[in-house]
Amino acid sequence: MRHRLGLVATRAIANFHSADSIEEHLRAEGATLHPDLVRLRLNIESELDQADTAINHNDLACAAKALERAQAFLDRFAARLGGA
Repeated sequence: MRHRLGLVATRAIANFHSADSIEEHLRAEGATLHPDLVRLRLNIESELDQADTAINHNDLACAAKALERAQAFLDRFAARLGGA
């Protein structure tokens, strides 16, 4: 489960770096990221934190559910960015 968390977190970080780069360019033009992207990022971070906490408490069922939710949010986040 810890390995799965690492894989999802690594993908999230890569997508967050892309979003940060886009946001930097938008800011230079006086614009911001769409609020849905910001909300999705916060949801991903929250689910990853929940999964980590669940793993630390040896609650693998809860960790699996949190990782499933994180993955779903991450898929939507990546699609909104235009990535995979």
